[in-house]
Amino acid sequence: MQDAFGIVIFVVVILAALAAVATFVGRSGLYDQIGRGGLSIGDEREVRPAAAPMTAAGLQERDEEIRQLLEASNERRIR
Repeated sequence: MQDAFGIVIFVVVILAALAAVATFVGRSGLYDQIGRGGLSIGDEREVRPAAAPMTAAGLQERDEEIRQLLEASNERRIR
C-alpha cells in the first residue's frame, strides 16, 4: 500500500511539472494582454487615422482649427 502511495505521488508531481512547462511555453504573451480591452487607454494596437498630408490646404485647415481653439480658450478665460 505504501509503495503505491509513493508511485502516485511521483506520477502526480511529474504530470504537474509537465503541465507547468506546457502552460509556460503556451502562454505567448498572455500577461502582456492583462488589462487590455476595447476601452483601455494607450493600446498600441489602436487604429489611428492617417495623418493629413502637409499640403497648403492641410496647413490652412490646421491653422484654422488652432485659431478656433485659441479663440474658444480665450473666451472661456474672459468669462
